[in-house]
Amino acid sequence: MDGARGSVMSSARDRFVLIENLADIAAAYGDGAAGRILAQTIERIESALGSEIFHVELQPWGASVRTQAHNWTPVAAATLEAAVYFSARLPYSLPQGNIVTALAVSPTPPTGEERLALAAHLSVQQYRLAMSAAALAYSCLASGKLHLIEQPIRGARDKNAILYNECLSRLEGDGGQIILPSVYIEALEELGLTRAFDRFVIEATVNQLRRRPDAVLGCNVSSRSASLDTWWWTEFPNLVGEDEIAKRLVLEITETARAKSGAEIAALISYVRGTGCRVALDDFGSGFSSVGLARDADFDIIKIDGSYVRKKIADDLSTPLLHLLVELAGAIAPHVIVEGIEDEIDKALAVKSGAGWLQGYYLGVPAMPDNPGRIRADGEMRL
Repeated sequence: MDGARGSVMSSARDRFVLIENLADIAAAYGDGAAGRILAQTIERIESALGSEIFHVELQPWGASVRTQAHNWTPVAAATLEAAVYFSARLPYSLPQGNIVTALAVSPTPPTGEERLALAAHLSVQQYRLAMSAAALAYSCLASGKLHLIEQPIRGARDKNAILYNECLSRLEGDGGQIILPSVYIEALEELGLTRAFDRFVIEATVNQLRRRPDAVLGCNVSSRSASLDTWWWTEFPNLVGEDEIAKRLVLEITETARAKSGAEIAALISYVRGTGCRVALDDFGSGFSSVGLARDADFDIIKIDGSYVRKKIADDLSTPLLHLLVELAGAIAPHVIVEGIEDEIDKALAVKSGAGWLQGYYLGVPAMPDNPGRIRADGEMRL
């Protein structure tokens, strides 16, 4: 970088990299820590770009990036996105603890509203604890310790019929222990750090589909990640555009955290379905605005939250509510799944509700696929 700092020169040649959680980092760890994160992020992006055709200029909120080609070709945009994705996946080690950044690329400079903190509702102690869990998850990604296990979604009346297998992420600690999503998923969503993690899981799932041409697999995407940014436009079509992968991939949108906007999610769903992939709404009946999102977006599959069968004994309303939810979901999407099936009573209740598909430990314990390979830090597989 040259000595010119701090001014945004907006033109068709500019792209803007925003560290969305920089204000949070400053509040929780101090301005000095935020300054170090800002400088190191720019250094990472410059190093990853590795080309003289890009000019990276430090800004208070991240960086402006200009290309000498006077415009952003698809190749240049994809190169910048890859550099940002690389930087976002690697935690920073500071004396105060490990820190992960939430990075976004935009064709326009950020406004004051876009620069608001993502987790201002948390106390400093809560934020640091959540960041510790998030950094643990990203450290596992960086060291190639993400595993995908699979759970089948079976026919309600024919257990041999399988709609697809859902890929569930499991992280491996330094001592070989399995780290369940309950340890880190809530932290990633609270801190706005789902985007790079979700993309890594999507890429790992697609690599499984490449290795297994008969497999049909699904994976989760947080509503916090469901925004049509450059990665979806430039990289996602390449991922699913060969070997009939698109028609064998199901993306499950999970609304356990409040999304930026329902319109953004609906736009992403429309785009993803246009590539040939199917989209499912996970945990229907819980979370934020699931009914409104199901109504406004065009889902292929709706998954009923498992709590409606788990409460069958303690709550007399569960049975009629389950029937109503299945009926509503069936009016919206072609396929309805009831989750959380843990015994024969659960299964009987779900079948009686009219759902066509079931998922749960009673029908299939999540397990590693045959000869799965190992996921490297770059998302590729090694035997």
